[in-house]
Amino acid sequence: MGGVAGHLAHLYDNRDLTYNKMAKILSLASTGQLEFIEKADGYNIYLGFKDGTTRWARNKGDMSQGGRNMDELIAREFAGGESVKKVYVEAFEAFEAAVKSLSKNDIEQIFGPEGEVFYNSEIMGPSAEQLVNYDRNIIAIHHGGHKLYNLETNSVEVVDASANSKKLDAVIDKFEEATTGKSFSVQRTAVAKLKQLGNDEDLKIALAKIRKAGLAGQMTIEEYLEVKLRLELDNRLSYFSDQIKQDVIDRILKKTDQNGKPAFRGAAQIYKGFPKEQKTVIGDIIKEGPSLLSEAIFPIEEAIHDFAVELLKGMESAYILDNHKELARLRRETEQAIKNIVSYTGEGAEEAQGVLAKQLKKIKHHDNINSTVEGVVFEYEGQLYKFTGNFAPINQILGLFKYGRGNVPPIRRTEEQSERLREEEQDTGERQWTNILENVNSLVLVPGGFKPPHRGHVEMVQNYSGPTAETSVEHIIIMMAGPAQRKPRSIKGKPITFELSRQIWDIYLRDAGITNYTIMEADAEYQSSPVRMAYTLLEDAHPGQTIYMACGQKGKDPTRFAAAGNAQEEGVKVITTPCPVVTHRGTGENLSATFLREYIDNNNFDEFLEYVPDSSLKHAEEVFTLLGGERGLQESLSDAIFRWVEESLDEISTVAGGFEGGPKKKKKRQQPIIMREEEPNESEDELEEEIYRYIANNLSI
Repeated sequence: MGGVAGHLAHLYDNRDLTYNKMAKILSLASTGQLEFIEKADGYNIYLGFKDGTTRWARNKGDMSQGGRNMDELIAREFAGGESVKKVYVEAFEAFEAAVKSLSKNDIEQIFGPEGEVFYNSEIMGPSAEQLVNYDRNIIAIHHGGHKLYNLETNSVEVVDASANSKKLDAVIDKFEEATTGKSFSVQRTAVAKLKQLGNDEDLKIALAKIRKAGLAGQMTIEEYLEVKLRLELDNRLSYFSDQIKQDVIDRILKKTDQNGKPAFRGAAQIYKGFPKEQKTVIGDIIKEGPSLLSEAIFPIEEAIHDFAVELLKGMESAYILDNHKELARLRRETEQAIKNIVSYTGEGAEEAQGVLAKQLKKIKHHDNINSTVEGVVFEYEGQLYKFTGNFAPINQILGLFKYGRGNVPPIRRTEEQSERLREEEQDTGERQWTNILENVNSLVLVPGGFKPPHRGHVEMVQNYSGPTAETSVEHIIIMMAGPAQRKPRSIKGKPITFELSRQIWDIYLRDAGITNYTIMEADAEYQSSPVRMAYTLLEDAHPGQTIYMACGQKGKDPTRFAAAGNAQEEGVKVITTPCPVVTHRGTGENLSATFLREYIDNNNFDEFLEYVPDSSLKHAEEVFTLLGGERGLQESLSDAIFRWVEESLDEISTVAGGFEGGPKKKKKRQQPIIMREEEPNESEDELEEEIYRYIANNLSI
């Protein structure tokens, strides 16, 4: 699920779940005593009815506006361009027709007196193709996960819609007749038909593996993780006090109090006053927190996964006519992807094969792909959970093969193809842009860091190309820094490479329907400076050409092209116009790549979504994963702020020169934390206290 749907939990995701309750759930599943709903692989959307019109929502911004109507859907750009938009429009038309079949009283009982209830739904079918190919076009309204927008807290919340859902179930049959002639039908998500496991052997194996990992009795998942972390810290922080170790454990676990508020100290608070070397030791372990938790939970994750594979074995999707044919297709594609990843020797090969090894540990062999169903959803004591078989690791493997990940480019683009392209470029002996300049009269140059690109950058490009362009040009050239850049950017300790940024640009621009672009790397010839590269291109421009220099309005962006006119050739028209500021949908603050990297570092997927173009929300999780983000491991706001403060203090003396080596000046931080210039004799402690005072007075933590 994507957008506002959030994360549907596995059993091991619930930190409050005890071994005994986990064993009870697995036992009920094994004996066929749980009611399962098929988990579908489609386009997630929330559907509602408010102020007399049907509404839809894909993200928090949509929900905050009370949902969007049909006109807004038609005006919006969706992933995959017009073909995917057509799917959404036709599906929403069917939903409108279904709702029109209801009485005013029915509508109020289903959607709430204020239209506050939005139903968690899935658009599926041949047109909405994902990993699984379904045979019929259906809007499946799920049995749980319905939500509302809370204006007071500015948050999307799960709503208890059980009474509303009963009324929906009572009238759902009306929808079949109401949608006659429409491209989609509107149904409730299918109840899954699972075969009861023949004996309790698979259950016994799963429970034995879980106990062997160290989870037993009334111990909760969180208590289990704390034990594992304590063993790690006793070894690596042996010379620190027990209190420091406990603080680090609480911080990694993101512990909360009874009201759900953070109950742990920030990193900077934990090691305040410590020597730099000790700060580094503690800081490194905290940064490793997500991987330590992943490693600790894996034995339990694997045990439940193996059980789920057996549970789902042979299960057929209610939405596929020929399940055997679809299963064979999935096996063939996965087998081919595995072979290509194994033989891959290009950039990021070790990382690619590491990802493959982890996923194969779950699958064991592609022949173990034994169901066309993504998984099943069930409820236990008011909490929704899911069992997923080999669908998830298949998705990871095929995603790696088709789109790449981290430092790994799409492996589907063979090494032979890449080598041929490199040879062709070397044979010409010309600059990268020579052929482009020979064939266009207008173009826009978009130089920048783009580490990584985000919604603001895409909207900048859309000013010059696409249906919303204010000024249309024949070609777009995006210029990014090469490996020798002066200040490389990283996420979770890994550099954001040119190839990774280009990959994300390709996804975003493709989804926005923009194809007339080229992405270039500013290598050593240009001192890895995209701006220097842009100035060099101006010198090669031809008389009669118009070249736009795209830039934002923050910092020195509006002034760094001030000398562009001097660099142009005679007869070349150069136009520099700062593009409109793009802001956070919720807070109105300017988008910042610095904050974006922080959100990914902290696994904050909800805030990351604010940086994803509307047309690419379908690929949000894919991009999040490419950049190293992990769902379900979000860092709290307070911890992020305190850690950021500490990093700010470490960088307080950093200086940055201008394009031509201009005067040095102190580096300033962007809002929300404002820092003044350092006084000549001002100590780090005084600066730290000033920042904490600002936080206390201006931020709610």
